[in-house]
Parts: sequence; C-alpha cells; structure tokens
Amino acid sequence: MVGWTAWLDVAPDDVSKAHGLQVVVDRLGLTAADVLAVGDGRNDLEMFAWAGRSVAMGQAPPDVLAAADEVCAPVERDGLADVLEQPARRGGRRVTGGGAAAAAADGDGDDELNRWARRAWAALDLLHVVHTFVPETQETARALGLDPRFAHFAMRAAPLGPVPPQVVAATFFVYDPALVARGLRDVWNVTTPEAVVAARVDVAAASLQRLAGEHLADDVLAEVLPLLAQAVGAASVAGRPLFAAWSSVPEPEAPLARLWLRATQVREHRGDGHMAALLHAPLDPVEALLLAGLGGTGLAFSRATRGWRHPDYLAGLARLRDRGLATGDALDDAALTDAGRALRADVERATDRAALAPWRAIGREATERAARLLHPARDAVLASGALPGSLLGR
Repeated sequence: MVGWTAWLDVAPDDVSKAHGLQVVVDRLGLTAADVLAVGDGRNDLEMFAWAGRSVAMGQAPPDVLAAADEVCAPVERDGLADVLEQPARRGGRRVTGGGAAAAAADGDGDDELNRWARRAWAALDLLHVVHTFVPETQETARALGLDPRFAHFAMRAAPLGPVPPQVVAATFFVYDPALVARGLRDVWNVTTPEAVVAARVDVAAASLQRLAGEHLADDVLAEVLPLLAQAVGAASVAGRPLFAAWSSVPEPEAPLARLWLRATQVREHRGDGHMAALLHAPLDPVEALLLAGLGGTGLAFSRATRGWRHPDYLAGLARLRDRGLATGDALDDAALTDAGRALRADVERATDRAALAPWRAIGREATERAARLLHPARDAVLASGALPGSLLGR
C-alpha cells in the first residue's frame, strides 16, 4: 500500500501501474520503450522504471523527481501540456517546460548511463541519510557528549578533522555559518573526530539493518559492494573536499557498514560537484535554496534546518528577482521565471555531468544493476516512515 495525503492505493503484491501498462502494450503490439509515463506520486515509481520515457510533474516529492528521466513544470503551470505538445520521441533526457530536478549530460552519448546513475544515486542517497532521523542517532550523539540538535555538523564533518567552523560552513555551503559555528562549539573538546566517525558508521549500519535489512541480504551485498567500490575508486578527489575526507575513512568490516560508507562517498562526490555548479551559476547559499525550493522541492525542510532567517530569504528572493530569475515579493507568492527554471536545469545538468565519472568507470549495465539491487531497500526506507515529511514533499 502506498499513499499521499488522503489517497490510499491498495494492490496485490507485484501489481503496479507498470503491470497494468504491460498488459496494454502487449495487446497493442508495442513495448515499454514506446511508452511515455507522466506522474507525480510514489505509486508512479514502478511505472517510471518500466517506461521508455518518464516525466515527473514539478509538484512531485523529491524522490519521485529523482526517479524520472525528466521533470516538467507543475500542474498549475500546465506542465503536462508542455510535454504532450513535444514531438514524439524515444530515449534521451531533458528538462521540459523549465522543470528542475532531472536532466542529462547533454550531447555526450551518456544519456542512458546518466539515467541509471541518477537512479543509483537516488537509492544510495536515501540509504545514507535515513540514519540522521532515527532515535538511535540521537542516543549516539548524547553518548559522545554532543547536543543532538546540532550533532549533524560534527558527524558529517568529522573526517575533515578539528577544522575551524568556517571550513565546515564552506564545504556544507547551504547552511548559515552562524548555525555551523554554534553546532561545532566545543565539540572537539568533548570527543574526537575518530570517535565520531566510528559511531556514525555503526549507528548508520544499524539503522539500515532495522529499516531495510531484509532487502540487503548477503547475496545482494556480495554483488553490489564490489560495483560500488570500483565506481568510488575511479573517482578523483580533486576539488571535492567532503568526498576526499570520507574516502579517507578506514574500510569497516561489516558489509552493511561498508554499504553505508559507499553511499556516503557517492553522496558527497555528487554534493561537491553540485556546489561547484552553484558557484558557477553563480548562486549564493540562500539563492540556491530558493532556486531549488521554488523549482519543485519546496522550502519547508531547508527553512527548518539551514539556519537562515526569514529576512535572509526575502533578500535572496529580491536578488533573484533583480536577475529576472524569480517573481513575487513574499515567499508565499514567489515563483521562478522561465529564466529561473532554465538556470535550475543548467545547474542540474552540470551536477549530473560532474557526478558521472564513477558510473562511467563501471559502465551502464553495472550501474543499472547496482540501481536495481538497491531500490528495494530504498523503497523500504521510504515506507518505514523514518524520514520527515518536510524532506519528502512540500
């Protein structure tokens, strides 16, 4: 069963929209490659994976946006009409109608690789992040002498060593530096970076076992871990401080702990590249949060966690407005212009290109295999309710 707000879908095991569509194409003498699938909910994920071309509506939750080949404008801006007015085509990836969150490395022959790289990353990203929100992590923080409200800063930055908070703020990019400084105050006087790294790896692995262990059996891990090790091992650390830091962490013995570390390395590799794309745009931290939020991911989670005040967001909105990237005087009526949506798409394309090297090293088939192996665990994490609603949707 899956649902969104007041909706509840009930279906037998292994029956989904993809299952129904397969019956239709069989009767029509077509294949999945001939199908354009458009949706905005988690009950569309199987259909997206099955169809030859998948498009997420701009109002969809972030995990649905990440799973699609393309993102179109939201329903209130006639995004579906934009899609249907395009000439029919197969394959390839692009952002339609100024939508934001899924775009390909364009013109370099990597479209299919990029598609599966995004799906592998989407799975690994959730497997990485879920431990942040479980009670066990708060208990671990207290045992280390950390304030659970701010423990994320020390836990993520620990492999950098006891660096000044300005360095952490620079590498995290989207946080108010004052919040980072508060979160790291006296941290390295009560514990050590090595202790924090070890504790984080242990609690993350334990949370994966509890939430998705049945989908991460020994045979799955035995197949996926070598693929991820080869991918991560092929990635350069140049210009990627957090990826470099987490690549320096000693290999854990436990397979689930190694999986979480690989997920973290993939996440930070992509994140470092995304920060470079934002700087090139150029966008400052608040502008970047606004561009993503107004582009479809929503602002609730970032406003609750990134430390910036309401006046900071209004000033950022004014800067975007002056550049012709947004409209509106208040956050409630703000929207991206066509130029703003195009810039958001450009940032995502640049991020995709910068994140592709590890997956290119193992090839499309191995990347697809890794994505397919990991997605049942990802779906289990989503179904567990461990992730906050503000992270998953607007």
